[in-house]
Amino acid sequence: MIKNIEMDEKVPLSTQLQHNVNGGVVLIITYTVNPEDEDKFIKTWTSAAEITKKTSAIISSQLHKGTAGSRVLVSYHVFDSTEAASQTFGVSS
Repeated sequence: MIKNIEMDEKVPLSTQLQHNVNGGVVLIITYTVNPEDEDKFIKTWTSAAEITKKTSAIISSQLHKGTAGSRVLVSYHVFDSTEAASQTFGVSS
């Protein structure tokens, strides 16, 4: 099982993406992944990131994994605007 953790419990990502900001929008997403799902998650994330880089206004995307058996993975995505991020993640603005 994969759990996406909302980083700001008072202002969720969907709300943040509704505000029009231009110039360097960074989205940080934290996942908790069970060890048996980790390889599949990383492969799926990598595949999705490659498609996103070709089909959206994303500038950069990276995935980082904890060490020493950590189940936490963090991805960050850089866009040129909240509109671009909203379109990529399918959030209505």
